[in-house]
Amino acid sequence: MWHLAVPRCQECVAMALEDASRPPGMEVFKMHDVGFVLRKHSAIFPEWFQGGIDRMAGISRALRGQRETSLYADDRLALPPEAVFAKVDADEAVRDAGLVMALCQRLFEDPA
Repeated sequence: MWHLAVPRCQECVAMALEDASRPPGMEVFKMHDVGFVLRKHSAIFPEWFQGGIDRMAGISRALRGQRETSLYADDRLALPPEAVFAKVDADEAVRDAGLVMALCQRLFEDPA
């Protein structure tokens, strides 16, 4: 069931980044990858948060790209999700989501 970690982490990252972008008054579109919004408006965030925006946007984009395969299948390879994803993939998704969550939590606690 390692494949299920990917969409759950993607959901956490998407929600955290959407919430992080709200306090400065940015409009957030309902989509799975909002990293580009943070990049576009990076100057309104604290400098310490700006330093992580490219990494967070990359994580968001990567998880978004893996979402469908992790839930349904890889049509090109004709493989079910559980045959495509392994523990290492789940560990990477959890680690990356943890980084995003930590930066966003810090932003919520110390927005200056």
